[in-house]
Amino acid sequence: MKFSALKRFFAQRESEETARSFARCFQSEDGQFVLEHLHNHVLFRLTDPKLNSKELRFLEGQRQLVLYIAQLTNKS
Repeated sequence: MKFSALKRFFAQRESEETARSFARCFQSEDGQFVLEHLHNHVLFRLTDPKLNSKELRFLEGQRQLVLYIAQLTNKS
């Protein structure tokens, strides 16, 4: 097995394990509550049109993290 194929194998395995772990955390009743709170707090936040580029990048990072958690939770 070539190194790149081995690397992909372990990356896929880690991804599957990561998705299962996120699902265990966020598919519970408490986890769903937390995820809903994050959605409401981060994704549906009204922003000031005067935000500078640093603040916008910060908010986009938060948004991406919440979407990543939701994606992993639904993947498993």
